[in-house]
Amino acid sequence: MQPVANSSFNVEADQLKTYIEEMNGRKPMAHIRSLPSLDKLIGGVVPGILTIVGAAPAAGKTTLLKVISDDLASQSVPTVFYSAELPAYRIAQKGITRLGNGDFSLSEATGAIPEKREAFEHACAIYAETVAPNSCIMDSQTSMEDLGRCIGDCIHERGQRPAVFVDYLQLIAATNFNVRAEERVVITACVQALGNIARTYDVPVFLISSVARDKYNDANTELNVFAGSQGIDYGSDNALFLQVDGRDKKERRYNSELDVRPLLVRVLKARYGTLGSAKLTFDAPHATFYDQEG
Repeated sequence: MQPVANSSFNVEADQLKTYIEEMNGRKPMAHIRSLPSLDKLIGGVVPGILTIVGAAPAAGKTTLLKVISDDLASQSVPTVFYSAELPAYRIAQKGITRLGNGDFSLSEATGAIPEKREAFEHACAIYAETVAPNSCIMDSQTSMEDLGRCIGDCIHERGQRPAVFVDYLQLIAATNFNVRAEERVVITACVQALGNIARTYDVPVFLISSVARDKYNDANTELNVFAGSQGIDYGSDNALFLQVDGRDKKERRYNSELDVRPLLVRVLKARYGTLGSAKLTFDAPHATFYDQEG
């Protein structure tokens, strides 16, 4: 049978080579080496994927994104960290503290304490060598258009697609979209815009979201844990919930006040990974995460 000119009926045989090329392009661009259990759950850092991370207060969601960002930057993967809450120096401060290997805390990461000065300068030197050359931090004055422009410039100048980290959804939605609209509508629009950025530039996007207050201490979490909109459910490729771990509400509440907290990360939705959970430890004073042993 001869093909009909201008027909919209295109059999797969004509497209199969393109499909296979696109399948191969869905391989991870990198892996989270410092948190292998989380990396395994989400199937690595895959281009074009929007991952939303929800967490209650004290769960270290910003720190987690910074750990992942620095991990990738140390592998020579360009990263863009868009912070609508903390100024750029506070984000960098977390990374420098983590590289101090416990020799100084986040509150001591200024070099002002004489006995901590040498350790602080050493951590700064490591950060300057391994993270800073591949990391771009954008602060609260950034617009969605600025974010897209930065990603495009990175691809053009570096010849590499960056991994993108956004902190956090509700603040960005409020500053980039119609503040008079209903919150649900605004958040949905923001998720759609960031999903479009992930697909248009073929970059992985990690996005922090707040969660509903009545779900803070709920062990039986589902996708309705996210505050503001079902658009998070429909618009995300991966959805993670990070919470303080414990046998019951009383123990979880107690653990949330510890400097070093046991955490559980649950994968509620996964495009290329698997539904499940992993146990992490959040060392709040030293701005770091690591897999729990055993």
